[in-house]
Amino acid sequence: MKIVRRRTKSLILLVTLTLILSLSVFLAFSQQPTIQNTLTFPTQTASKTAEDSKLGAHLQQLLQSSPPSTEYEMIIFFEKTVNYTQGITLLKDLGDFEIISNYTILNGICIKAPIGMAETIAQQNYVSSITYNEEIRLPPDHISTSEIEIKDLNVNKVIGADQLQTVEGLNGSGVVVAVLDTGIKPHTYLAGSRIIYNKSFVPYEDYSDYEGHGTAVAGIIGASGSTVTGVAPAVQFLNLKVLNAYGGGQLDWILNGINEALDGTSHPKADIISMSLGATWGSSSDDMCKAVNSAWVNNDTIVVVAAGNSGGTSYGDVYYGTINSPGLAAYIITVGATGGTDYRSISYFSSRGPTDDDGAKPDLVAPGEDITTLSDDGSGLRTGFGGTSASTPVVAGAIALLLDNGSNGMPWLSPNTVKAALMMTADDLGVNPFSQGAGLLNISSAYRYLQDYYVNENTTTPPLIITPIRAVAYPMHLWDLYPAFLKLTLVVGNVTRTPITNAYLDVIGNASAFTSIPSEVFSNLNDTQEFVSVSFKVPILKSVYDFSGNLTLYNGSGGAVFNIPLSRYDASFTDEHLSIFFWLLMLNNNVNTENNFLNASYMGMGLTGLGMVVTVSVVGATRRIGERKVPEILGLAPYQLQQLSNILVNYCPYCGTRVRAIDYFCYNCGRQIRKRPFQL
Repeated sequence: MKIVRRRTKSLILLVTLTLILSLSVFLAFSQQPTIQNTLTFPTQTASKTAEDSKLGAHLQQLLQSSPPSTEYEMIIFFEKTVNYTQGITLLKDLGDFEIISNYTILNGICIKAPIGMAETIAQQNYVSSITYNEEIRLPPDHISTSEIEIKDLNVNKVIGADQLQTVEGLNGSGVVVAVLDTGIKPHTYLAGSRIIYNKSFVPYEDYSDYEGHGTAVAGIIGASGSTVTGVAPAVQFLNLKVLNAYGGGQLDWILNGINEALDGTSHPKADIISMSLGATWGSSSDDMCKAVNSAWVNNDTIVVVAAGNSGGTSYGDVYYGTINSPGLAAYIITVGATGGTDYRSISYFSSRGPTDDDGAKPDLVAPGEDITTLSDDGSGLRTGFGGTSASTPVVAGAIALLLDNGSNGMPWLSPNTVKAALMMTADDLGVNPFSQGAGLLNISSAYRYLQDYYVNENTTTPPLIITPIRAVAYPMHLWDLYPAFLKLTLVVGNVTRTPITNAYLDVIGNASAFTSIPSEVFSNLNDTQEFVSVSFKVPILKSVYDFSGNLTLYNGSGGAVFNIPLSRYDASFTDEHLSIFFWLLMLNNNVNTENNFLNASYMGMGLTGLGMVVTVSVVGATRRIGERKVPEILGLAPYQLQQLSNILVNYCPYCGTRVRAIDYFCYNCGRQIRKRPFQL
């Protein structure tokens, strides 16, 4: 017996020493920024230096790698206290530069200047930000006809647009939609007279469509023909070409397009901006997100943007945290895609939330597979069009029906009112909100609700929704080492008839012990969006099975305005791509004797970011969390576990795009970045 005990102690000592040595090797090689994240797929988080600086991360890299005299194109936005003309005058005192573009509405410029000037410009108190003029592309189109099912239903019927067209006589008349894409080519089913303005921001290309993508998008919005009818067949278009014949573009071209859509000098100002494009390298605070948020908040324009096509593979893989910019922007409407024979299944490719700042996206989903639209030959049809590039114009066209200038339309609706109504009336598909948002677009239900509230004055239910509509839902985890953060978005329409004053959030039920909410009181919630950060943490000696209740928004009078169900995530959900590192993020330092046992186990940890594999010996335990047994490491400090999460975020060594630790190829440049996955 003594020999056994002696051997056991020796084994524990050996294993502990191996763990310490392995962690030391890991920490010595780990070079990536610290990430505090409790999501199954980590989101990119800027370093502290980048967060505190007005200088974009790419420009910071160029400052370190390029001679000061090397010239680059840079995007500058000014503070509200200075307009762009005053800003230009002030910048001239800092050195010579060439003006590439003026963003008169967005209050910024694009310049070409020596990289050495960038840091000086960022130090000026009248400058809001300065970033590099990045490359932009259409969302990766990896959707083949063989991977999607042929649909039995017409898109207009699926979303209820056919009822509004035939019964209510709505067709988008008088509504102006700006399409920022590869251009629009006039078509038999899309008369040139309906394209009321054309402009190309692509050097050496006119405003025509040489790729076909923009024409297909415009056809979904507003085609009018015997064989193809768009969602809003009478809308007028601003054709703002921001992508070239190969689907590529620059940040400057996109910003010029947004600025032009908002400028009513040469054409009517856009009521709706439709953008079926995006960047995988973006963040919720980048220039594109700032621009579309400004269009929404400061210019009263509805912006509809594609979520992206990076949400998974046809083999069943699911990738969270993959929303593209500017779909990451908080205020706008971000659209995912659905498929299946009845369009009630989330498309495998549809990008999923949360955002890099813990927000819930997409906002809703719409049909995005096997759609028949217009080809760029002037008379033919394009079949099998798919992606969030297709679902975005479905939503844009649906909104145009609501804003129809006819007797049954509601052109006076504000952007926030439209967003709240669309999300309130969307069909819940029964999946988590990071995949579906509020659900599948149901424009006929949204119309009936708005008519009932504003026209019939049935004010029982105000236009208000809080997203995500359920929390906590997969892919968030409850655990007790770090809190899980979630940003709630309160979308409130025009509720002057039923004022919501001195409102506050509270948690009812057992979930109150797990949940921390701010004590903020909203004095007047009307035609606005508010963002509230909530955190969840499992208390000591509490079980995740106890987590249930409601997070409720109360009016100042004490009446409940909106409820969010709180429940633990579905532990039966399986995902083959949950690597050991994702489970390491759920490790627990507070050992509960229930369902625990000490043992010596081995876990192989693939340090893909370092190009090496380390085997770590663990003296640990297993604890039942949900329905899965999760390894625990005993005695590790929180900062040590945090270092383990660093390798979860990787970057393509060829183009610098953020990639997942599980990716074999970079979805931006297409190069192979990993030979094979580590194995346990």
